[in-house]
Amino acid sequence: MDIKKLLFVLLLGSFQVKAQMSVKQFSWSPSVIDVGESTTFYWNVEGAKYCQAYPHSSGNTSPRATSGRSGPH
Repeated sequence: MDIKKLLFVLLLGSFQVKAQMSVKQFSWSPSVIDVGESTTFYWNVEGAKYCQAYPHSSGNTSPRATSGRSGPH
């Protein structure tokens, strides 16, 4: 490998930064309910392109924003 190619590879490698996902929020509010009461789910994930849930009882698996809420349920 010649020096120009080596420098290019080293330079390219030094500018590549992998985004890391970080879950900032993943919660229900209120977190404890009695039968008949409702609750809301909140999420916030940094570094993701989208969030996607695979609910057991729903066919809706569309990608969602990286932060938001669902509910009340």
